[in-house]
Amino acid sequence: MTFRGEILSLSIDEVWRDRARLSRCLSRRERAELEVLPTEKRSRDWLAGRIAAKRCVQRRTGLPFARISLHAIDSGAEEGRPRIYVDDALETAVDVSISHAGDIAMACVSNMRVGIDLEVVAERDRAFEELVFDVRERRAIEVLSGTARARAITEMWCMKEAYAKWMGTGL
Repeated sequence: MTFRGEILSLSIDEVWRDRARLSRCLSRRERAELEVLPTEKRSRDWLAGRIAAKRCVQRRTGLPFARISLHAIDSGAEEGRPRIYVDDALETAVDVSISHAGDIAMACVSNMRVGIDLEVVAERDRAFEELVFDVRERRAIEVLSGTARARAITEMWCMKEAYAKWMGTGL
């Protein structure tokens, strides 16, 4: 099978500055979801991720934003996984994954199951390593230090997050 998809990244700050106009591109249900998010940061990330995903779907299908919506599965093994709807009907021919970090929101839409993750390279404490990596993984990074260590840990974490999104199970 050949990957046929769209990947798009956007500036969260730019989307947020244009939120009045972009919010009009959301379905009623999406606007309701946005309104109840608990923090401005969560709202900013959510909106930019949705706009990136809708643009990917739009590029792939040619449909206008008004016909496209995204909603997370609200229960079961795949709870939280976003799904694409066209005219309120589930679109099963494509899959979507969304991520955000720093000022970047990114989405991928494909004809096959996808999972993406985006992280800012940063030093993380040993408690994080103990929590997210097994003994073999920790052994692989123990010889690294400084920027090389931070980069390796971030890359490993991104792979785990993307895989969990691809599986639809979360971590």
